[in-house]
Amino acid sequence: MNRILPIFLITMFTSYSASAVSEGNAPIAFAAVIKDQAAAAAAIKLIEKQHLPLENAGIENLQFFTQKIADKDIILATMDMNESAPSKIPDNAWTQITGAPLFKDAFAQLNQNLLPHPRNPGTEKSPWVRAETICVIRPDNAAPISKNDHPWYAAVTGLKKEKEAEYRLLHNNVWPGVVDAIGASNINRFDIFLIELGDPEKNQPYLFYLFQYTGKDFDKDMAAQSNSPVNQRWWKFTDACQQPLPAAAAEKKVWLDMKKLP
Repeated sequence: MNRILPIFLITMFTSYSASAVSEGNAPIAFAAVIKDQAAAAAAIKLIEKQHLPLENAGIENLQFFTQKIADKDIILATMDMNESAPSKIPDNAWTQITGAPLFKDAFAQLNQNLLPHPRNPGTEKSPWVRAETICVIRPDNAAPISKNDHPWYAAVTGLKKEKEAEYRLLHNNVWPGVVDAIGASNINRFDIFLIELGDPEKNQPYLFYLFQYTGKDFDKDMAAQSNSPVNQRWWKFTDACQQPLPAAAAEKKVWLDMKKLP
C-alpha cells in the first residue's frame, strides 16, 4: 500500500459504529522483538488453531505482524479484548489468558522465540509490552462484514518526538470528512497504536495502524483516499509529525507495510 491516512486520537473505547467489533471490546496491541521468525511463525500457527477458545477467554481477532524497525525484527500482536477477559487491566488479562492451561504451551513456544521489549530487559518478565491505543475509528459508511476472512492490514511509521504533542492535539479534533473518507473506502475499522522501540536512550516513538477491509476493489478504494481533497489537506498537518522508516522513505511513502504472521 502506498499510504493510509494517519488518523485520529479519540479514546480507547470510542467508536462511530459497532459494525466491526462487539460493544465493549477494546483494541489492544503488544510488542516484542523476534529472535527466530520461522519458529515464532510455527508457534503462531498453533495459537491460531485455538481462536474459538481464545474468544471465549476474552481475546478476539488476534493478529500477529512483523517488520524490521531500528535494525530489529519487531512483532506486533493486535487483538480485541472482550467482556470475557479475566481482568479489566489489559496487561493482566493478556498474562492470565496466555498462561492458562489450554494456551500456555503454544504461547510459551512463541515467547521462547522472542526477545523482550527494552522495557522488560530481564528474562523473568514477559517479552511483551503493551502499546498505547491512540486511535479507535469505526466508520458507519463502510461495507458491512459479510464473511469471516476479510483481510487485515498493518503498517508502521516513526513519530517525531518534538511533534508528539501536536500529533495528539490534531487527533483530538479529527475532521468529519476524514472519517467519512475512511468508511467510503470500505475500511470498517481503523486503530492506531504507539510505542517506543530501539535504543532506550533515544526513546523513539513509532505509530502502527491496523485496519480491516470489507470492500471488493482494494486498489480502487485506496486510490479514492489519496484523491480525497479533505485527506490531502489533513495529511499536510499529520505528515509533518511523522518520520517514515528508511525503507518507506526510499519509495516516497509515509507508512511501511507490515508482514502478517505466520
